[in-house]
Amino acid sequence: MVKLAAQLVPLKVDAEKEGKDLAAKYKVRAYPTIIFVDAGGDIFSRVLGYLPPEPFTAEMSKAIEAPKELAKLEATLKEKPDDGEANVRMALILVLRGKPAEAAEAAAKAEKAKVEGDQLGKAYNGIGDAYQSDNKLDEAIQFFTKADAAARNPEDQAHAKLWAMMCFRARGDMLTARRLAEEITVLQGAPEGYVNAAKRFLRQ
Repeated sequence: MVKLAAQLVPLKVDAEKEGKDLAAKYKVRAYPTIIFVDAGGDIFSRVLGYLPPEPFTAEMSKAIEAPKELAKLEATLKEKPDDGEANVRMALILVLRGKPAEAAEAAAKAEKAKVEGDQLGKAYNGIGDAYQSDNKLDEAIQFFTKADAAARNPEDQAHAKLWAMMCFRARGDMLTARRLAEEITVLQGAPEGYVNAAKRFLRQ
C-alpha cells in the first residue's frame, strides 16, 4: 500500500466542512468514501467504507492502471467502434466517471455485438445506479431491467431486482415492487443481504 501510494496524491477532506463542494460533486453519501480521480477530476474508482489492506491495495492498483486501460480502449474503439469487449469495458469506466448516457451507448453496442460474460449486467446495473442516485427513476428502472436480463450471476440479478424494486416503491407501484421482492427471495445463490432486504420489504 505504501509503495503504491507514492504514485498517488492523497487528499483528505471533511465532507461536512471544507469538503462539502467536493462531496456534492462526487455524490458522496456514505463515510468513509475514497475516490480515485485523474488530473482532470474524472473518477476512475470509488471505494465505499473500510477495506482491509489486500483488497484496498487491489483497488489502488486498478486505479493506477485505469488511465492506461482507458487509452487502450479509446484506441481500440477508434479502429473498431463496434468491438463488443471494448465497448462493455468502456461502459464500466464511463459509469465510474459519472457519464451514464455515454455508458449506455457503449453498453448498447456491446449488447448488439452479443458480448459474453457478466460485464454487461454489471455495466447496466452501474448505469441504473447512476440514474437512481439522480432520482431519475424511469431511466433507472429501464437499465435495472436490462441488467436483470443480461446478468450471468445471481448477485448481479439480485442487485438489479432489488434496486428496481426500490424505484417502483418510490413511484408508488407496490404491486411490481412486491413481485420483484418475491423473485429475489427465491433466486438461487442470491446474496443474503439482498434476500433479507426483500423479505423486510415484504413484511411491511
